[in-house]
Amino acid sequence: MRSKVQRRVREMENNWWIQKAQEIQALSDSNNSKAFFAATKKIYGPTSQGVRPVAGKDGTLHKDLAGIRDRWKEHFCELLNQTPSVNIDAIANLPQLSVKSHLDETPTLEDIATAIGAMKKGKAAGPDGIPAEAYKAAGSALIEKLHVLLMRIWDEEVIPSDLQDALIVTIFKKGDTANCENYRGISLLSIAGKIFARILACRLFPIAEEAFDSVHRPTLWKVLSKIGCPEKYIRMIRLLHDNMSASILIDGESTESFVVKTGVKQGCVIAPTLFSIFISAVLHLVSEKLPRGIDMQFRMDGKLFNLRQLKAKTLTTHMAVLELQYADDNALVTHTEEDLQVAVDAFSYAYDALGLTLNARNTQVLFQPSPDHTLEQKQPEITVGDTRLSSADHFSYLGSCLSCKADLDVETQVRLKSASAAFGSLRDRVFNNRNLYTNTKIKFYKAVILPTLLYGSEAWTTYSRHLKSLERYHQRCLRRILNIKWQDRRTNSSVLEEANVTSIESYIIKNQLRWAGHLVRMPSSRLPKKILYGELSNGRRNQGGQRKRFKDSLKHNLEQCGINPKNWEQLGNDRPSWRSAIHTGVAHSEQRRREHCESLRLARKERHQNASVVPTSTDFRCPVCQRICSSRIGLYSHQ
Repeated sequence: MRSKVQRRVREMENNWWIQKAQEIQALSDSNNSKAFFAATKKIYGPTSQGVRPVAGKDGTLHKDLAGIRDRWKEHFCELLNQTPSVNIDAIANLPQLSVKSHLDETPTLEDIATAIGAMKKGKAAGPDGIPAEAYKAAGSALIEKLHVLLMRIWDEEVIPSDLQDALIVTIFKKGDTANCENYRGISLLSIAGKIFARILACRLFPIAEEAFDSVHRPTLWKVLSKIGCPEKYIRMIRLLHDNMSASILIDGESTESFVVKTGVKQGCVIAPTLFSIFISAVLHLVSEKLPRGIDMQFRMDGKLFNLRQLKAKTLTTHMAVLELQYADDNALVTHTEEDLQVAVDAFSYAYDALGLTLNARNTQVLFQPSPDHTLEQKQPEITVGDTRLSSADHFSYLGSCLSCKADLDVETQVRLKSASAAFGSLRDRVFNNRNLYTNTKIKFYKAVILPTLLYGSEAWTTYSRHLKSLERYHQRCLRRILNIKWQDRRTNSSVLEEANVTSIESYIIKNQLRWAGHLVRMPSSRLPKKILYGELSNGRRNQGGQRKRFKDSLKHNLEQCGINPKNWEQLGNDRPSWRSAIHTGVAHSEQRRREHCESLRLARKERHQNASVVPTSTDFRCPVCQRICSSRIGLYSHQ
């Protein structure tokens, strides 16, 4: 009976892990990042509980709960109540657009129903604890009651504090865990307040196309007026921000509330639109002061690999790339140090004029030399006011690492480190678990470890050294899962076959070709597609051997999969056919790669067997001990 119970428990445990592995793999294939990381977090097991100590302004470490709460309140009080100076003349120079009077119209039942329908499930509830699912399930009865409340708010221009106050939770980013500046505060807001904000956001978004912590609110209201928002509509937005208070959630309990006077609310549905409008005002102020940036030329009426077509003077389109905005992050790219300083000065002026703060501590300069320069030359000296920005050899952004050498040497090491950490976290729970089948462990390896190892590989330009490093790690993990030791003398191909996985090179080829299909199907107005079909207008390549480009890597991958590089765009525009061609081509490429590796192995084995024949000539005999050496150099070393 005991053995039957143990057997049944093992089967149940194994089936649970198989289900989780299949779930995670499906989420990874569908690019559902949120659900993927949520499911992955569950299998890592419970995290250590407890409140992290934080350091005060003077460096004193607060370990008691009361001191920690006071320190967090002090930090967010200062962060969310800044009083920056504002240049009134700069705001006056913004163009005045016509007033959009339709924004003043009162909310309708349809507006409320649309806003509730757009609310995402699974989001954290606000201070009242009512989730979005409750509003979705309530139906028309709640919509009518909510409409009465919003109409009263619209007419009286007074909003209940429950709809505007926030409960702040801290999320660690990176660096020292005791430093409050290394955390991001996320505001948990009432769902009813979010519904009101979404109604306002849906009306404002089209204007944002026409025209988070440190935004100066009075300036924001003036900018909204400049783009044509009526005063009534602006007052509705101000109801969500003026006189709002917040508290910080620490160890399940909130601190005393404090007034928030600066910034748009993190987590509010209208906040991204408001910030985009604010950044549009920044770009308008700097538009006449910015340098040219990076000149590029592109042409999309021909073939990707026919680079000679870019030499045409009348059929190519020129563009300049300077500022790359992502939320509140900004990347400035220029050819020269002088142009970069001009761009930094222009944005610094615009930020100061509108009450924004440029974080010089988190701003770095990355110098990627041209062929006629070297890294040993003087690093660029870029300053913001009296502060010199630090120079970096590499910079991590959005999960990838940009290197000053413009290669993947640092990125591959970062990916290996991240994958090793993920593998180590699952070693005891999955890979060393004797109750799990080997196939289950392999499924988890493919679902969790490989996506971590190959994150961002769609845009990689790999050399053999990068592939060898990744393949070694791939083999090491598989051999550990399959319990294969080096004494077993198993070939790499046999390990891949037993695990039913492909090589890392095949995974990278598959990822790159899938991304290439997305690029082909993109509208021609998108920047990634323009860059793919373009090249730099200025500069030259070195004589002799050239560095590999992404186009070279893509062309090689197409040829490896048996896809004609001359007409691959037509195939890529049909997504099902493109996916099928990738699947078939990668399978054939992997088979040829294994056959090639086997032929090389047999050739090495044959050479070794021929070299192991002991010569009978006495020319290589030691005159002292009479030992027979296999070669002259062997005899020389022996003596």
